[in-house]
Amino acid sequence: MSLKTRLMVMILGLPLLLLTLLVGAALALEDRQRHAVLRDQLTHGAELVVPALGEALATQDERALTRLTDGLLALPHVQGLSLQDGQGAPLLERGRIHDLPAPTDPDGLRLLERERRWLLQASLPDGAPMPAWLVLDIDTTPLLLTHYRHLASAGLALMLAGLLLFLAAYATIRRLSQPLEDAGRALDRLALGVVPERLAIPPAPELAGLARGVNDLADHLETAREEMQAQIEQATDELQESMETIEVQNIELDLAHRRALEANRVKSEFLANMSHEIRTPLNGIVGFCRLLGRSRLEPRQREWLDQVQRACDNLLMLVNDVLDFSKLEAGRVELERLPLDMVGLVDEVLGLQAPLAQQKGLQLLGLVYDDVPANLEGDPLRIRQVLTNLVNNALKFTDRGEVIVRVMLEEAEASRVVLRVSISDTGMGLTDEARRRLFQAFQQADISHPREYGGTGLGLAICRQLVEQMGGEIDAESEPGKGSTFSFTLPLSGSAESERAPELSLDGEVIVIEELHPPTRRALTHLLTRWGARVTTPATAGSGAAASLVVAGLGHEDLDEARLTGWRRRLDGLGCPALLLVNASPPTCRPSPCPMAARCWASRSHARPWPTRCSASWRGRPGPCPCPRRAGRRRRRCGCWSSMTTRPTGCCWASCWPAPASR
Repeated sequence: MSLKTRLMVMILGLPLLLLTLLVGAALALEDRQRHAVLRDQLTHGAELVVPALGEALATQDERALTRLTDGLLALPHVQGLSLQDGQGAPLLERGRIHDLPAPTDPDGLRLLERERRWLLQASLPDGAPMPAWLVLDIDTTPLLLTHYRHLASAGLALMLAGLLLFLAAYATIRRLSQPLEDAGRALDRLALGVVPERLAIPPAPELAGLARGVNDLADHLETAREEMQAQIEQATDELQESMETIEVQNIELDLAHRRALEANRVKSEFLANMSHEIRTPLNGIVGFCRLLGRSRLEPRQREWLDQVQRACDNLLMLVNDVLDFSKLEAGRVELERLPLDMVGLVDEVLGLQAPLAQQKGLQLLGLVYDDVPANLEGDPLRIRQVLTNLVNNALKFTDRGEVIVRVMLEEAEASRVVLRVSISDTGMGLTDEARRRLFQAFQQADISHPREYGGTGLGLAICRQLVEQMGGEIDAESEPGKGSTFSFTLPLSGSAESERAPELSLDGEVIVIEELHPPTRRALTHLLTRWGARVTTPATAGSGAAASLVVAGLGHEDLDEARLTGWRRRLDGLGCPALLLVNASPPTCRPSPCPMAARCWASRSHARPWPTRCSASWRGRPGPCPCPRRAGRRRRRCGCWSSMTTRPTGCCWASCWPAPASR
């Protein structure tokens, strides 16, 4: 409820209600008083006339009866009278007489009030010749009309009083609400940030305080606005000066940035040119060291030569890293688009890293999944560089266990495939902090690694930039003490619909595989099964058909004289050719007589599956081994010896296409 409504109710409603109640009560009291006066007049007049009327009726004095009845008719509101005998028969009637009931009370006086019609019954004295009653018929309608006239007068008076009260309330509300409305409009303008006109001070003290408060607020807002405007102008001037200063600094920074870029470009070109200039004589030193190593040298001289060879190799690797990093920083690396075979790339990389794996006694295995297409296009040189760096790091930081390279199909489209290449090892692993800074330039996992393992910290940075330039991503997952897995995606041009046909067809021949390394054994089993062979183990070989070939893996511990003698006796008892995979370099493989006229010894310097078929018809003749040459994917060079010579007489190439059971 608004303030105006409350004031109107208090000023107009309450007084009108009180006046209405008072007038109603007064009219009710007045009406009751008039009825009481009429009742007293009738009763008193009847009491005075009844004795005389009884005497006149007893004496039969008509003049007295007329005079007395006229006096009774003169009473207020009496319409007629009747004198009745005891049976209710009328003896005398005057005025307008309606149906009158017979008197019921034989003695006394009784007034019967029936709405607007009253009856006054009075018994005449006992002096009359017979019992008689006086009955007066009284009409009270004039009293009701009088009451209505008084009600109408009171209503008019109340209306007049209500009008006066309304005028008084309106004037009062107007005097109160006008200053409040002015103050409200002023506050609204102040809320909008507009300074209103000053309010007039009303005579009421309360409203005067409100108006002065609003005026003070407007003055304060005006003062605050002026101060804020002054501060804004000052801040604008300062900001303008700062912007001018920043613009000058930006120009200077841009010039400095251009000078730094130019200096970086000049540095990169200088490093690239110097790397080329340094690498040329360094290659000459390396070449002459290799030539010198083929000559006859004393043990101490050969040790010194090995130290020089190792230092030259490290220096050449450092020069190559600096050259590649400089080219990448200068943006001078351009990717080629040539046909490539992932099997050949992986085989070549693992072949180059095999001596390090054999030296540390590690199993080095490459797995190219069946769904990887054969005909792809990309930059084989850069892919080989990334693979070489990652495999070399895995071998360098792994002391025991294995290093496995996996190539699988990540995504295939119409003319584009995405390969995922992962290199996992069982080395020392990396902490989260070392893994986060691993792909930054000149950063290594530990400050002691350059001293213990060598390197400059540029290899992984170069790998990251090369992979990103080819459109892929590189990442590492590792746990300390559990090894690491480096993986990168490789977008290449090609179609995934073409499947590779088996390189060989063995037509159900039985081949016995004896390999201690589980991943290599599974890869060989998958490869030979894909070629159509029936693969068995030595435990189940004697229960079925005769074996056509035995593939056995020998470790470094199997090369002592006692174990070699045991293997010779075992070869003598075989009724089929045997393929021995030896984890050693060719000079350490001693020639062994071939009971089956020929045996093929394969130097397994890295544990990759490369089975070959050696035919027993090769009777020790010098010349190439009849194994399939360059038969396909996982090509592996092996040396073949006969009982009549101690030097390799040919080289065998075999292929493999392993895939894990989950694929």
